[in-house]
Amino acid sequence: MMTREQIIKAGERLRLLTPDEIEAYELAPIPTEDEVRAYIADYKKRISLLFRDIEKWLKEDGVYVAQAGEPDFIFEPLMAMYDIPDEEVPTLSIFTDNGIEVLRFRPNGLWVVPTNGRIAIETPNVPILRRRHDLRLLDKAAEPFQDANWILRGAGENIFASEPFSQQALLRLVKEQHGAI
Repeated sequence: MMTREQIIKAGERLRLLTPDEIEAYELAPIPTEDEVRAYIADYKKRISLLFRDIEKWLKEDGVYVAQAGEPDFIFEPLMAMYDIPDEEVPTLSIFTDNGIEVLRFRPNGLWVVPTNGRIAIETPNVPILRRRHDLRLLDKAAEPFQDANWILRGAGENIFASEPFSQQALLRLVKEQHGAI
C-alpha cells in the first residue's frame, strides 16, 4: 500500500506526462478531473449496491447481521493529480448474534488494474496466525460504469482462486471465518 506522500508524488508525475509520452508508452489516456470524479461516484454507487445485497442476503439467512461500520477514505494518484481530497467510502461489518465481528468489508482501491475497483475483506477477530490477509472482492465488469461483476478472490486453498461473489459464497466465507475465531 502506498503512503500518502507516495500517492502525491505519483499524482505529480502524472501531471508531467505529455500527450506524446502517453502515446509513446502506449498508456491509457489520463482521465479528466470530471471523469475522475465520475469514476469515484460510480465506485461508491457500486459499493452501496453491493452492501445492500450483502445485508439482504444475511437477513434472508437469519444467522448473521450486517452493520455499517466507520467510514474509511480513499486517496489515489489520479485524485492527487487534480487535488481532489480524500473521498469517504462506506464500510460494512458482519456480526454474530452475540456481537462478534466476523468480517469487515473495506473499499481500498478504485484504480486497480485490471479491475473496476477492489474491496478488502478483513477478519479482525481471527487470531493473527489463522487470519487470511488475501481476501478481497474485485469488480471484473468489462467496462467502467457498467453493473458490477464482483469476484471473491483468495477464499480457497489457492489464494489466487476466485469465484463469482454470491449469497452462497458470502455465507460459506462468513461461516469459515466465524469458525476460525
